[in-house]
Amino acid sequence: MAFTKKALFISSLDWESPIRVGSHLLAKSLVEKGWRVGFVSYPVTPLHRLSKNKEDYNRRKAQNRGGYGKYFLNERLWSLVPWSLAVPRGVAPFDHKWFFNNWYRLSHQRLVEKVIKAGFGDVELLYFDNPYQNFWLKRISHKKSVLRIADANEGFEHFKSQEASVEKELSLRVNLTVCSAKKMADVVRQWGGAVDILPNGFDPASFVDNSPSSPHDLACINGPKAIYVGSVNYWFDYQLLEGCARRLPEVAFVIIGPVANMPERLKQFPNLHFLGRKAHSELGAYMRNSDVGIIPFDRARYPQLVDSINPLKLYEYLACGLPVVSVPWQELKSIDPPVRYAEGVDQFAGAIKGSISDPHDPALGYRFIESNRWDRITELLLSKLDLSNTCEEGLP
Repeated sequence: MAFTKKALFISSLDWESPIRVGSHLLAKSLVEKGWRVGFVSYPVTPLHRLSKNKEDYNRRKAQNRGGYGKYFLNERLWSLVPWSLAVPRGVAPFDHKWFFNNWYRLSHQRLVEKVIKAGFGDVELLYFDNPYQNFWLKRISHKKSVLRIADANEGFEHFKSQEASVEKELSLRVNLTVCSAKKMADVVRQWGGAVDILPNGFDPASFVDNSPSSPHDLACINGPKAIYVGSVNYWFDYQLLEGCARRLPEVAFVIIGPVANMPERLKQFPNLHFLGRKAHSELGAYMRNSDVGIIPFDRARYPQLVDSINPLKLYEYLACGLPVVSVPWQELKSIDPPVRYAEGVDQFAGAIKGSISDPHDPALGYRFIESNRWDRITELLLSKLDLSNTCEEGLP
């Protein structure tokens, strides 16, 4: 009788989120290896109806469907955005520990029953990437559990002391905590649980050059293009971007992703182009039709956060054959990628200009990322958890 292994992912982001992180790609890789995956994200509440981002609310609501979820990847992945009256947050009274352990009781949709009915009441792997749904450890039968910490969450302004406390508690309860950066692993190791490193990577299928033509909104932009792909918020060095845009008026700076806290003065620069969010499947076309990928993080102001980043965008830039210019930090240097490091406007603008004008060999990047494909990283995670991928393909 054929046997299919199952995993339940507890993620901060929903499956269809335009922001794709390691959890999405690990889940996809497991499906490709024959697993069935449940993907449960941070819940939606009545307050979300008041959100200005109606697109985000409608997308997440569509993955609730009365608590029955929605299927993807040839019905091998089941996604559910839960509904609840209230959810744990870093502000009172929602920062009380009770909310972290019991918010699911505030939903009439019987969340645990729906997950069990979908076939994920007994799984080989229970996976967390956040501390907001720790109750699953007691509600779902599982062979192994893992917490993946991709960033130094305490470095985020919204991550408060109670959330940090619950994260530490979860780390001690799971079988293994994996971190994408060595520095973060060193911090977590002091908490006392089992810790290992699981780096970021790239998904080759997402960057296959099926459409070599430039996207329309990118093709309309003249000049060589320096591209940034990812969320833009307080950790992004707006002053560095402004200085480079001023220093290099002939270069078009293209920003792909959600933008927050952008200074109004940046809107005056004709060579700054904020194109907004794009589907993950479209990102490769934008990167392949650019000239250099940039990583202008504000390490000076946010060292705790930046020093623990193993940047996903690095692997994606290199997969698309781009030269990369980045501010330096120890974690990035420790993995020794083919990157030009630059600090300050003079160096960063000079590195961008050199990357555009100098000959570039994409093979250097291809060789670097070859061992960081998500299918290989998934196998590494399974081996760390003693969950060898021996399941047969096919339905149970």
